[in-house]
Amino acid sequence: PRSDGGALRTMVKIDIESAEWEALESMKDEDLAKVAMLDLQIYLCRDLPHDDRRTALDRRIRLLERLTELFHVVARAPAHTSAFRGVADNEICSDKFPQTVSATYVNKVSLQQEDE
Repeated sequence: PRSDGGALRTMVKIDIESAEWEALESMKDEDLAKVAMLDLQIYLCRDLPHDDRRTALDRRIRLLERLTELFHVVARAPAHTSAFRGVADNEICSDKFPQTVSATYVNKVSLQQEDE
């Protein structure tokens, strides 16, 4: 929240062709808390190291889970959830799973401010 009690107004768009992971890792929770809306395009499986793909994929998933502590997902593409259901771990980086996913996150504090 802003120190002056005003509404959050910052919108961040991240569409940097696989560098989103480094950007997300470098963002502190305090900085993310100042963002009202985060629009993110992710490449979950692109540029994973060949020697330790599972560890790198787990780290990326933890980064996405971290976002849910501060944000609600309000939109995503592909929009149909069937693209994400029933996919086994070993199929995540296959043709059965969307390789590019876009998601829009809204800060939970922003949503509370709207309700007040």
